Amino acid sequence: MLLYRYALTSKFNFQALISGILSENSVQQYSYTNPDGILVTTYGNIGKDRTVYFSGSLSYTPSASFQMDLSGRMARYVYEYPGNSNAYWEPLIKLSADGKIWKGGFLSTQIMYTAPNFGMARNIQARKQTLRPDVRITLTQELGQNLRLSISARNFWCRYIQDYTEDRSTTFYRSENKQIIGRTFSFSITYTFGRFRDRIKNAGRTISNSDRTKEF
Repeated sequence: MLLYRYALTSKFNFQALISGILSENSVQQYSYTNPDGILVTTYGNIGKDRTVYFSGSLSYTPSASFQMDLSGRMARYVYEYPGNSNAYWEPLIKLSADGKIWKGGFLSTQIMYTAPNFGMARNIQARKQTLRPDVRITLTQELGQNLRLSISARNFWCRYIQDYTEDRSTTFYRSENKQIIGRTFSFSITYTFGRFRDRIKNAGRTISNSDRTKEF
């Protein structure tokens, strides 16, 4: 893993990360088509995994009450086992902003642009997906020290989202086109019955349950 951080100014910070995973003779899930034309998925100690991650982020903090982050990630997956060699890219881009808008009120926004099936899929050679945005906005209001109310909206501009995925291997082809719920709203109430003290003066011991305070 190679990590690089650089503070452009007191308000701007940049971070870049390159990491990789290498595995030989791993337990591998793989699929093949038997003589009867049935797709069989099984496991074997035959796999070679190589994964490389490229990621970067830029943070902007103009004040103590506001922060904006722009991050991106590109993953390269390579899997090898007898009769098959799989390799494909997976992208992800995320923009988030968090800020205090009034006393006890906080607004959080996250915009993510990615594929619907981000992650490992060892039994495919190539993957084609519909990249789509995913937006979440959350408004939180603190009422005192113990009570918090939150309202969240996700993908509010569309009722449904169309997902298309196409997977290819040496022995099979799979195409999936589905419609999922896009617009969702949620409301939550959080009440904290007690809090841990920040520290115990002149105690010389670990924190225990008896250190909890009751605030009503």
